[in-house]
Amino acid sequence: MKEFATGCTLVLCVLALVACDAAGPSKGPTPQAIEQLVVAARQPTPVSAPTPVPTPSTISPPKHTREQILASRQAGTPAYPRLDRKEAKLVMLDELETWLASLGDSSSGPYPPGTGPGSIVWAVVVAGEIVPDRGMWMRDRYPRWEVKWYNAGTGAFMGAFWAGNQGDWPPDWEALPDRDPGRR
Repeated sequence: MKEFATGCTLVLCVLALVACDAAGPSKGPTPQAIEQLVVAARQPTPVSAPTPVPTPSTISPPKHTREQILASRQAGTPAYPRLDRKEAKLVMLDELETWLASLGDSSSGPYPPGTGPGSIVWAVVVAGEIVPDRGMWMRDRYPRWEVKWYNAGTGAFMGAFWAGNQGDWPPDWEALPDRDPGRR
């Protein structure tokens, strides 16, 4: 990487010299300026380390428990007249987005401040009689299940995906890993 950065700097110096030469001798750099450019090009260019992404072994327990997250999904409410099943998994946001994309969801990002693909979220699936928040479904076509996800640290809502009449439970839900340290 160091050699690449130094090489790029040398190329830029050469391009600067060619441009100055094309401008004419009175507008070109002095020999001292050329020497300073060459010395600077030979200095290593600092490269910042990539931001670490959480891995399953570095995930700390979430501030909100599975039970707290699931308790917020209650039957007998306008959104959930009837619930047949509900589950929650602690997942990395990029894992959730990949799984949702396999179901036909094309939304990802922009992320709320302080979150990104490596963020840890609670993915909550509920199945039964569901009335989506947006009320854009016709009564006979309400989804039979939905997925919502919440920031595991703050509990803030981050997104939702509804399935039309694609079965009673999301396909491959079991394949999505549960990263909850309390479940190991």
